[in-house]
Amino acid sequence: MTDQPTHDPRLESFVNDLWHARYGDPRFGHEDFGAFPALIARADELGDDYWRFVVRLEASYAALWSGTAADVLTLLAWMLRAHDRQAATLDLEPTQLEQLNTTLVDFLESVPDVPELSLDQVRDLLDDWIRRTRGTGYESDALVAVVRAKIALHRGDPDAARRFLDECRDFAPPAGTCREGARAMVAALYSRCGDHARALELSEPDLVDDGERCGFFPAETHVALIGAYAAAGRRDDVVLAAEHIDRIYGEFPGSTGHAEAIPALLRVGELGRARDLAVSRLPHLDDCFTPLDRARLAAALSAAFASAAAVDGDAVISHHTDPGRPARTRRAADLAAELADVARDIARGFDIRNGSGAVSTWVEQTLALRAAGRPDDRVKPVAERTAQELMSGMAVFSMVSSRRAEACAEALAGRIGELTGRSLARARIMLASDLRRSDRHAAEAALREAAAAARAEYPAMAAQAELMADVEAAAQGVLDPQRLLSAPDPDPAWAALSQANYWRFVAVASEPVDGERAGRAVDAGIETLRRGLAGEIRLVEDEMASRPGSAEADAYSIAAALHIMAASMRAAAGYSPDAEIDAALVSARRMVAAASTPDQRLEAHAQLAGVLGFAAQLQSMSDEQAALRLLDEAVENSRYAQRAPLLAQRAELRITAAEDFDGAVTDQEQAIAVWMVEGLDHQADAALIDLARMQLSRGDDARRVIEAVRPVIDRMSERGDEDAVAAGLAVLGRAQSSARLPDDAVISFSRVLDTVVGDEHPGYLAQLYQARASELMDLGRHPEAMADFDHAAELFAEFGAQHDLGEVLRSAALAAHFGGDDATAVSLLERAERVYDELSVDGPVDFERTRLDLARADILRSTDPERAEALLQSVVERSSAANWLPLALSGLNLQALMAVEAGGDDGRARAWDLVLEGLRLDPEHPGLNQLAFELNDE
Repeated sequence: MTDQPTHDPRLESFVNDLWHARYGDPRFGHEDFGAFPALIARADELGDDYWRFVVRLEASYAALWSGTAADVLTLLAWMLRAHDRQAATLDLEPTQLEQLNTTLVDFLESVPDVPELSLDQVRDLLDDWIRRTRGTGYESDALVAVVRAKIALHRGDPDAARRFLDECRDFAPPAGTCREGARAMVAALYSRCGDHARALELSEPDLVDDGERCGFFPAETHVALIGAYAAAGRRDDVVLAAEHIDRIYGEFPGSTGHAEAIPALLRVGELGRARDLAVSRLPHLDDCFTPLDRARLAAALSAAFASAAAVDGDAVISHHTDPGRPARTRRAADLAAELADVARDIARGFDIRNGSGAVSTWVEQTLALRAAGRPDDRVKPVAERTAQELMSGMAVFSMVSSRRAEACAEALAGRIGELTGRSLARARIMLASDLRRSDRHAAEAALREAAAAARAEYPAMAAQAELMADVEAAAQGVLDPQRLLSAPDPDPAWAALSQANYWRFVAVASEPVDGERAGRAVDAGIETLRRGLAGEIRLVEDEMASRPGSAEADAYSIAAALHIMAASMRAAAGYSPDAEIDAALVSARRMVAAASTPDQRLEAHAQLAGVLGFAAQLQSMSDEQAALRLLDEAVENSRYAQRAPLLAQRAELRITAAEDFDGAVTDQEQAIAVWMVEGLDHQADAALIDLARMQLSRGDDARRVIEAVRPVIDRMSERGDEDAVAAGLAVLGRAQSSARLPDDAVISFSRVLDTVVGDEHPGYLAQLYQARASELMDLGRHPEAMADFDHAAELFAEFGAQHDLGEVLRSAALAAHFGGDDATAVSLLERAERVYDELSVDGPVDFERTRLDLARADILRSTDPERAEALLQSVVERSSAANWLPLALSGLNLQALMAVEAGGDDGRARAWDLVLEGLRLDPEHPGLNQLAFELNDE
């Protein structure tokens, strides 16, 4: 954009606004078209032909990134007509002509996908471009071949499209683009015509990085190749290509590469990755450049969500319809159907324009894609299970979905008559144990009855049931827990699985009473499994050898559970649990490898997810990044309700490990969606409170957070969950504080402080008092604020939180000053100084001391302005040098206030200088802007 002489103030204002619209966001590809329609109207009112052209030139470039093809078409048509008529008088610079031509080149590839143009008009536009560029650097056989091939494809003639592509021999790109990009355009169309081999031959060599590739490398080439990779079953290449496409194009809302990546992932069975990509692109469906892009993306999203729904009818998708509001949860099946309708409606419009069903055919081919994902995703629904399979479901679903496990139990109770022998005995024990959900006394009695019935033929199962009954009786207080220590050892004649499983129950029963006895039981169980897997003893009872599933997988499952018990006991005793965690991970991974039925594979992945989650919890104490990697794998292996706590665990760790609030909010929203679909409303509401806290920390709209939290607090109150109510009120108070509602915030914090009990952590109580004190200060209730700051200081001192103590003392000094008690204020500053003296022994406290000097200057400015001015000058210098921008701005603001208070022309001039210096650092600073307004008004 060139500077032209400007004399009209309206023109000067327009040029300034145009510059900010075009270059306000310096990031490549983040141009915002939204401001340009109004700027175009202003330029037309001004009547300057040069600026009328330039504003449309800049608007067309912005529209390539954040507008639509129709916007670009309208602007280009106007500019070409104006240029044809006024080229001499417009006096455009070479860079502006280059921008016009490159915009036209970038747009031309998409012209056939604009339904407002007939295909004949598309051909005419292409011919006009060929005429305009003949003999120039913008001439390109490759682009001509691509547009002609696209026209043929729209007409439903892939053979003609292929001929146009075959005729292209020169891949020299138009000026401003690269040769690899030109080949990628052609390769993508070869793949669409079904000639994947030619696509690979043409573009795969371009994946070699010669050090001179553009910023879109290698994603631009991968977009062209990913369909060919999928057709050839090259799964690893598809996954890598999809990762590059998302990494490079993911930040651009109008990117079309994901519409290629998602179907390719589905074709190679990568449902999880396809679903994740689909969720990330769903908010950008309306940002597509052309209607065809929108139809293709809608079809790809629909196929991904329909695949998820086919695997799990309860699958849900959590997505944002408004960036400032909580995510909306939708059933995947419903969302898939809605998106399919969108794709089909657009396709029908193209079919009318094209005189063929080509676009509808492409859309239906994508909509028909289904991916099963991992083998264990094909778990049989409860309603389709036999009585034997319902037993398996009770066991497997107990790890991942209590709702499904309960459904299996209810169904099994009505069909238990279909079972005989060992299966009948096991079903009785399982149903008796399940009674603990509703009637623990009945459960104990039923377990003893089931044990008695099984004792003659199945002594191992009977002994286990009897021990379970004893544990239940002890929990109810009707059996002395010491009696649990007299449980007999398992019969060495039992198979290894039966012995090890019994040892596991012995450990569970013994651990609350005698940790050493529990540890010996765990060790015995692990050793028994080792011998069974080594073939030294029978691994499984003879009559169980032919049942579905892998006995080795069952052995590794028990081993993993035993190693986790051992790790927990070692950690509780103050010893390193690392060796036991490693052993548990090895066993869980071996179970995944050995599992042979859908239920067993589901159990194996759930077991692995649980072990990884436990390992991450311990690892986070020493290496949070390593813990995050463990949680990534845990989430990937989890299913159903098990996924929610792992997502919530990862959300918290994202914040502490990397301050990744966006990722944390996304994880927390997904966790809430899982809990909601599982019918676990209480857990979902508790997670909503945590989500609100994360959103506040991220800087989301506080008033919207308030709207979200209030009904959650009401529901928690109805449930009688006072702890959750207190947590919700604490978040509500913070949100009200951020929204500048101090009266409401004080009420919320007071409600929390009125209900907390004495065993609350002193740090939590101190933070509540500190928060309420800050709001009381805003309300001018300084004595009450002082009292709260005193409470907070005592509590922080109690558990040695010296940094927090220093901050509270600083704030208390200001409260005392504003309350008219400068003697107390000075005393508190001296206490804070002593705290920082102690802290400086262990590390620098320069920031804290600088902030303390800012408070001291504020307190001294009326009684000792010279010292206050010197302190403020030092604060600004130190803060500027250390890049503590907010602190520097506060210092400049206070200096300007003092200059105004000094009065006179000199004071006003100095205040202006300070205000301008501050606004240069932060043009939006509210205090400095208010001062500027007041100074300007004088």
